[in-house]
Amino acid sequence: GQELTHSMKRRLTFGDERDGFPAVSRDGRQVAFSSERTGVYDLFLRPADGSGGETALLSSAQPKLAEDWSPDGRNLLFTVQNREGPMNLWVLPLTGDQKPIPLTQTPFSERYGRFSPDGRWVAYQSTESGRQEVYVQSLSEIKVKVQVSASGGTFPFWRRDGRELFYEGPDGRIMAVPIERSATSARPGAPVALFQSSG
Repeated sequence: GQELTHSMKRRLTFGDERDGFPAVSRDGRQVAFSSERTGVYDLFLRPADGSGGETALLSSAQPKLAEDWSPDGRNLLFTVQNREGPMNLWVLPLTGDQKPIPLTQTPFSERYGRFSPDGRWVAYQSTESGRQEVYVQSLSEIKVKVQVSASGGTFPFWRRDGRELFYEGPDGRIMAVPIERSATSARPGAPVALFQSSG
């Protein structure tokens, strides 16, 4: 007969402080997360199986929320809550000098960033147009940014091969957009509704 596999739950953090916003590495071995144990949300890292201790990744005066890992595990995407209110996306290299690199520095709010499967692009939602829309931006030295959604969009997610992007439309419909990408350009097609989300 066919064996059933059961999901395993394991508590990774303990204490009175608030921990949250986990981001699991693509190989499933590590979890980056945010914790208020220092008085503000800072970034920490620990093995996903609960073994070993925690590693402090980044501490500063501004709250930081873990978002996504690059496919090669070398970079962590995170959001910074600025004092003025907007949220911006940053990249934290997990090797070398580990100096954070700003991805978006605007007076608008950008969050829910997701690396493309090849690690060369980031999809995210932004209020730049006056409402939440989905954009993709290159990580190369030549910055390319294009709007993907047409009439509002949130929570972008890449198809496994990186040729299509999914997001939630303002009416709860799950949308799909084909994207032609090269090293220096991205051309989104027309959004197509797939199905209605139940919330």
